[in-house]
Amino acid sequence: MFEKFFEQYESEEHEVIVIIGNSRGYPTKNADTNIYEISIQTMAMLFCDSGELVTKKMWLDMPVAEEDCNNDALIERFEPEKLFRLKVRKMKKECQDLSSTPEWCISQVLNENEECPVLSNLLDEYYKDDVIKDEVLGELKFNRFSDALVSDLNWCNMLIAFQLRVDALDRKSWPQAISLAKTMVADCKSWDKKMRKYAASMFTEDGNKFLEDMFHYEYGDEYDEYGNHVSGETPQRVTERQFASALYICLLEINADGYFYAILKSRKYLGGKTIEVEGNVNTGIYSADIDIF
Repeated sequence: MFEKFFEQYESEEHEVIVIIGNSRGYPTKNADTNIYEISIQTMAMLFCDSGELVTKKMWLDMPVAEEDCNNDALIERFEPEKLFRLKVRKMKKECQDLSSTPEWCISQVLNENEECPVLSNLLDEYYKDDVIKDEVLGELKFNRFSDALVSDLNWCNMLIAFQLRVDALDRKSWPQAISLAKTMVADCKSWDKKMRKYAASMFTEDGNKFLEDMFHYEYGDEYDEYGNHVSGETPQRVTERQFASALYICLLEINADGYFYAILKSRKYLGGKTIEVEGNVNTGIYSADIDIF
């Protein structure tokens, strides 16, 4: 029945125990195989044959019969934080490059109420409400919704929202992630200047477009035969240097692997728009984008 679905995956099966995550997809029809599939998120996966423990979030695909697609029990079956024993298969290498489908699939559900001390202990750790007080990053609290340590961060004498994304179920890895984040925050003056300068090099004209729009909002769109505005006024223009100086960072997010994401604002030259700057703590800034709203 699901032969075409399983053609993407290796024939070898691995028995695993997983913690079901908080996110589940809804059955959707794959246009290539004509089979309905559902994606299930896991918080952790323990391989029974090797003892390997994977604590990062993963997605597992599973084929479903069309008649089961509208059955609420299908979704409710995979209740968050329940322990399941499954048989899974890994996607073939030649298919991984061509597909955004999850790397693993469920070939069989063996037990929906598994007991596993290793994973149960991980869940106990996950619900600890520890507060980490750091002289650079501030008072870090774990946010389970975003899987991040969050704080109000002192960034260049301004409080901004801060998130440090970590492996939620591997607290032993947190000190290394905190140390990496501190290297960036300790050098905040340099990073702040580089991000504002980078953003201004790309979006100063967006600032001028905003000023022009505000001008027309205030004075109207009527011009004389010589192309001069009837009010006698002209739209304000901003230089790249002025634009960079007016930008400020309101949010910084850093991942444990060094990737960072910052949101910059300027009410004066952007209104409600924001600029998003991305980069890596170790290699520098590599992109910026402006929202379209």
